[in-house]
Amino acid sequence: MSADETPKPELHFYDQIDYYDSTDFGLLTAEVTNDGWLGAGDAMATLALLRPDNTVEQVYIPVQVDNGPVTRGTRVTFPIENVTRLIHGETRVSLTELSGGEARGAYEWSAWYAPIRDPFE
Repeated sequence: MSADETPKPELHFYDQIDYYDSTDFGLLTAEVTNDGWLGAGDAMATLALLRPDNTVEQVYIPVQVDNGPVTRGTRVTFPIENVTRLIHGETRVSLTELSGGEARGAYEWSAWYAPIRDPFE
């Protein structure tokens, strides 16, 4: 890389996924750890979702940034809709590829869906 080139952003993924079972929505969070610049949609995560019924789905999620482009020390997110497809049990989420950046930190997460059941039904 020459002196005038901007480095590829390094994204350090956090260990936890924020999962909201009422909407079946997950949010992966990462932090930019170098001087690379990143705007909305500049990076794309390829995720594999392994659900309790043994189905696997591959999804492509663009990075979301607030007031971008952003650089070192900024948190960015990857929003995932229909994480569990409301299937009872643990859904495993794995990062299989990150284009537009270098991945660091966690590569696998879990979301647990367990609906509250009415015992009188």
